[in-house]
Amino acid sequence: MDQEEQDGSEVLETTEEEVLEETQEEVDERDAKIAELEAKNKQLFERVKKGEKIEPSQSENLSIKDNLALIEAKVSADDLDEVIRIAKVLGLPVAEALKNDTMKTILNAKAEEKRTAQVTITRGGARSGSQTGEDLLRKAELTGEVPTTTEGMKALAEARHARRVEASKR
Repeated sequence: MDQEEQDGSEVLETTEEEVLEETQEEVDERDAKIAELEAKNKQLFERVKKGEKIEPSQSENLSIKDNLALIEAKVSADDLDEVIRIAKVLGLPVAEALKNDTMKTILNAKAEEKRTAQVTITRGGARSGSQTGEDLLRKAELTGEVPTTTEGMKALAEARHARRVEASKR
């Protein structure tokens, strides 16, 4: 082995060449992307120059009549994209699509799902809070079931403590 191989300078030179090659590939990719974007920009510029109208997205292109129909139908923001998509599929303006039986069925089904979810959330919270610590203690003694919530466990522990305090007073 000669001196260059022992000190690792040859390995260092190879590494620098590889880095330069990778950098050149990245530059070439970037140049290709720039050329592609410039070509697309030229095409759009030519279209505008000729007076071609470039359409904005459908959601920005709603008429006043469509907006009023959406408000009157009480369409939520969550359902707005769905309504616009279905109107586009049907080939109708949004105001007319809202009168369509298919659209009405879809919106009613979504509204029912939201009502059901809301009722489920409301009832779920009320049930767990309606049992007292004494009720939870009796249930635990009879069935061996203990509450799964932190609040239920605290209520059970407090009821058990209160029962022991009461028993020690006698």
